[in-house]
Amino acid sequence: MNWSGSQWLDTNLMSSSSAGYLAQGDSEAAVDGSGNVYYISSNQNIHQMTWNGTQYQDINLMTSSQSGALAAASYTISGQVTANGSGGFGVVIALTGTRNYRTVTDSNGNYSFSVPAASSYTLTPTLPGVTFSPASNSQSNLTANATANFSEQLITISGTIDAGFGVTVALTGTSQASTTTDGMGNYSFSLPSGGTYTVTPSLSGFTFTPASQGFSNTVVNQVANFTSASSGSPGIPAPPTPAPSTYAYTASASGMIVPPNSQNQFYFHCYQTTASGTTPIQGCDISISTGYYAQTNAHLHESSTHPFSSASPSSGYTDANGNFAFTISTTLIGQIEYFVGASTVNLTNNGIDYAIGYGDLVYGDIPAIWTRIGGSDTGGGSGHGTTDNNRYMTLTTYDGLYYATQRYLLQHPTQTQICVNDATLPIGGKFDISQTWSSPHAEHDRGSAVDVADTAGQCPANSIVNATDFARACRDAGAVRVIVHVPPEAPHVHCNWQDPRTFPH
Repeated sequence: MNWSGSQWLDTNLMSSSSAGYLAQGDSEAAVDGSGNVYYISSNQNIHQMTWNGTQYQDINLMTSSQSGALAAASYTISGQVTANGSGGFGVVIALTGTRNYRTVTDSNGNYSFSVPAASSYTLTPTLPGVTFSPASNSQSNLTANATANFSEQLITISGTIDAGFGVTVALTGTSQASTTTDGMGNYSFSLPSGGTYTVTPSLSGFTFTPASQGFSNTVVNQVANFTSASSGSPGIPAPPTPAPSTYAYTASASGMIVPPNSQNQFYFHCYQTTASGTTPIQGCDISISTGYYAQTNAHLHESSTHPFSSASPSSGYTDANGNFAFTISTTLIGQIEYFVGASTVNLTNNGIDYAIGYGDLVYGDIPAIWTRIGGSDTGGGSGHGTTDNNRYMTLTTYDGLYYATQRYLLQHPTQTQICVNDATLPIGGKFDISQTWSSPHAEHDRGSAVDVADTAGQCPANSIVNATDFARACRDAGAVRVIVHVPPEAPHVHCNWQDPRTFPH
C-alpha cells in the first residue's frame, strides 16, 4: 500500500510463488517503495527479501538479539507550535527521513512522534498562509528524545487615520479582525506572516482616501494611513457671523501682519528735499536693525532670548529710484516686531512695525452654547493669556465648532452648553511662549484647533461633555484631526479643522 498524495494504492508486490519463500511462522513486517519485503522470521531474526528479476533473495539483516536491542531503543520527537504566545492548533507537522510520518498539532499546539533509535529526520510545519520560525528542524542519528518547537511569524499592519478617535478599521483576508482607532487616530493589527490582507476604515458621515488598502504575501510590517472627509452638518441652522479680530497692538503698529517662517520684501527710500519737492537719491548708505516689543498679542515677551526676525541684506545702498530692498525672514508666531533703517541722509520710512501671525482669525464666542475657560494672566510662561484673548480661531474652525456643538447638544437634550478651553490668541501663536510646543498643542498656533474640556475640575457641571460623543460630533462637523486626552493630562477633546502639514511653520 503506497500513498499517492490523495489515496492509498494497493500494489501486488509478491506473487503466491514468491510468498512461498516465507516459511510457516514467519511474518511480513514492511514493504518499501522499491518492492523490497521485510519480515520477522519465526526465530525473530529480521530479513529482507529483494527481487533479483527471477526470484526473491532472502537476506538476514539482524539477529533476534540485535532486533531486541533496537526495539528497546526507540525515542520521541515532540514539540509545540505557538502563535502570538499561545498554542497553534491544526498545524501539519511532516516528518521525513528514515521514516515518513505526518501529524497535526492539538488544541495546545503540541505534537509527538515515536521513532527508532539511530534514525534521522527533518520536521517541517505547514499551514496555509503562515510562515514559521524556524522553517524546519533536523534531528540526526537519534540517541535520546528530541524536542523541536516552532512559532508562527507575525507581522504588523498599522497606521494613522486623520479623522482621529473612534474610526472602525476592518481587516479581511487570511485573518479577519476589527479594531477602533485610539485618541490619536492610530490602529494596529498583529497577524501571521505570509498572509493576504485588506484594511478598510469606516465611520458614519465620512469618506476615506483610499477607500481600502491591500497587501499580498505579507512578510514584513506594513503601514496603511488614510485621510478623511466629512459629509457636513445638514439640518442645523448657520452660525451667527463672528467679529473679525480687532486686537490693538500695544506698540503703535501699522497693522501689517506677516506669516511666520515666511519671507517678505520691504523697502527704505532715500531722498533729498528741494524747493520743487523731493528727489530720490541713488547710493545712500543704509543699515537695518530689528527687534521686538515686549507686550504683544496679550503676552509679556519678557526674555531677550526669544527669536525675532532677520533682515537680508542688513546693509547696502539705494538703487536709481532711491530704494533699498530687503527681505524680512520671520520667526515666532504672535510676536510684534520692528525694523529700523539708518542712513547719513534722509529716509522717508525709517521705522516699520509688523506683527507675525495671521490676519484671518475671528473672535469666536457664542455665550448661549459655549462656556469659556482659560488662563487668567498675561505672563510669558505660566498661563494661557486672558480668557477673553483666548477665543480667536479661523472661520472654518468657528463654523466647525459651532456645528459640532449643535450636533452634540441634539444628542444630549438636557445639556445647553459645552465647556470650551483653549483656542488661540488674537493673531495666533503660543499661549505659553516660553515653551517649545509640539503636536498636537502647536495646532493652536494657527487658530485651527479648539479644546473642549470634560472634567468637573475645570467646567461648570452643566457644560461637561461626554468625550467620546463630542469627538464623534467634531468628526461629523468636518474636523480632520480629533484627539481624546486622558489623565494625567486634564481630560479634554482636541478638535482640529486644518491639516497641520499645511501650516507655515
